[in-house]
Amino acid sequence: MASYDLFFQDKEYKSYKLFGGDFANKNGINGGEFSIFAPKALEVSVVGDFNNWDKDRNKLIKVHENGVWNGFTPDIKLGDLYKYSIKTRFGKYILKSDPFALWSEKRPNNASILYKDEYKWKDHKWIRKRKLKDFRNLPINIYEVHLGSFKRGKDGEFLTYKEISKILPRYVKSMGYTHVELMPVMEHCCDESWGYLISGYYSINSRHGTPRDFKNLIDEFHKLNIGVILDWVPGHFCRDMHGLYRLDGTSVFEYEDKLKGENNTWGSGNFDFTKREVCNFLISNAFYFIEEFHIDGFRVDSVSNIINLDNEKEPWQWTSNERGGSERLEGIEFLKELNTAIDKFHKDIIVIAEDSSVYEGVTKEVDSEGLGFTFKWNMGWMNDSLKYLELNEEKLSENHNLLNFAMMYNYSENFILPLSHDEVVHGKKSIIGRIQGDYHKKFSLLKTFYGFMYTHPGKKTVFMGNEIAQFEEWKYDDEVEWELLNYESHEKFNNYIKELNSLYRRERSLWVNDYKEIGFKWIEPNNKEQSIYIYGRYGVNNSEFLAAICNFKGNYYKEYKIGVPFKGRYKEVFNSNLEKFGGNLKEEENIKCSKEGKWQDESHNIDIEVFPYSMVIYKFME
Repeated sequence: MASYDLFFQDKEYKSYKLFGGDFANKNGINGGEFSIFAPKALEVSVVGDFNNWDKDRNKLIKVHENGVWNGFTPDIKLGDLYKYSIKTRFGKYILKSDPFALWSEKRPNNASILYKDEYKWKDHKWIRKRKLKDFRNLPINIYEVHLGSFKRGKDGEFLTYKEISKILPRYVKSMGYTHVELMPVMEHCCDESWGYLISGYYSINSRHGTPRDFKNLIDEFHKLNIGVILDWVPGHFCRDMHGLYRLDGTSVFEYEDKLKGENNTWGSGNFDFTKREVCNFLISNAFYFIEEFHIDGFRVDSVSNIINLDNEKEPWQWTSNERGGSERLEGIEFLKELNTAIDKFHKDIIVIAEDSSVYEGVTKEVDSEGLGFTFKWNMGWMNDSLKYLELNEEKLSENHNLLNFAMMYNYSENFILPLSHDEVVHGKKSIIGRIQGDYHKKFSLLKTFYGFMYTHPGKKTVFMGNEIAQFEEWKYDDEVEWELLNYESHEKFNNYIKELNSLYRRERSLWVNDYKEIGFKWIEPNNKEQSIYIYGRYGVNNSEFLAAICNFKGNYYKEYKIGVPFKGRYKEVFNSNLEKFGGNLKEEENIKCSKEGKWQDESHNIDIEVFPYSMVIYKFME
């Protein structure tokens, strides 16, 4: 049973049932029941078009000592706009959107909307199957999407959730991704923030339609067996004055200490995790999307900002914690509580940390002094790999360890390899735009790089547009350059990613042992002169063994000897240099019989053909 006492003093993860505006009928009269916590307010009322924004007509009553205001407003109906008029302790009246509003006006307006729906879900089979999964031992291949720029209407307008539901789920399915990750779909103040400066945590982004329409979009994904992950921002929020910032004229959600509460890097306020009500507000928000929207997981944005006081700050911009360190101790405890709560009540939900800190144990269990996340983005792999990809060919040998270093710490966390939106904006160039050389070399190396990524241990995340080799950086106010698919190179690259996705899902050795040392072995990690990397991926038996060979230079080898662990036949199952992918090889069966003789610390060897800027995979047959 939800209660105000629990909200302020204990763990209350159903607070969205306590607060906000709810359409109700009292004594035969329709209206809205409103509840808000504003601890230092002297007076609170509900205002809107329905009462000519008159702060004196529909006043709320203070019903709890910690500042909960509640009341029934008979004049309002579903779909009406409303705000709270709050008299601060300084005698000033301010207008605030509802922190628990379920829907809001489309920007630039920002009033809350009294909303209610009774959606009938059709994804029961998906939910039942999801409860049986251990995601660490399954293929996870995530397509990251910004809904406002995946595709636009004819005149450049936003597509609605209804329109998106007819396009995006089928496309993600056709490409072979297992999950889609949607960049923040909560209400946000400006398009330029990409959705990361949230003004309404419970309010679905009004640019695309209603919460009901968004539920239908999720249903469409689930119908096609595609999981839906939300990008979620529980660390900081927008400072626009209609939102959470200084809700009652004082610091309700943010720290009172400005060094902690002000996030000047992003123009936002940091949540104060020392407050019980703030932790309950946020964890309830996660539960709201799990329970009311059937969300399958969250990618938690900027974990580093939650757990570090000095994140992206100069020395004079922060003060140490009570132990004299830079850790945000209450932020660490919040994340532990969040993941413990999800694991207890919703064990089948994925929680991913976007973390660039050196914190140890992000994906370890809370009982083992970890933070309890399911997965963590491998920012080190991403930075090293993209740095390598940008190098001139003559610089590759001296930077050879950029690609093999990630395996030195691979088993320290449950990693996801990300190529996210952050890597294709702000002058960083697109992925293919980073590669030096002519047109053919760019595409050949890009295919080799993605082949390396997909055969490397760790789940995957790729941002939209990467799968068509978009040359332009991502633009939040325009759509993906889909017209590029009219050009042969881009069309063939798109087919390459599609088949790579299929291979990834089909071959268990590429994911079943991602976080176990038995799943990977270097065959040749140190060939810096030729810039060739060879490694094996192991499944649950010998027949699932794969050998991957990546050549990042322009040299051709007619007979290149590689070591293999088993006696028998090895079949080529993937080659980036096939004609259908833009290469020059016809597709034909290619089987090699191993020869006895130790090579590269393996008991047997085979001779293979290695083409310039290419990746090839051989599978043990018998």
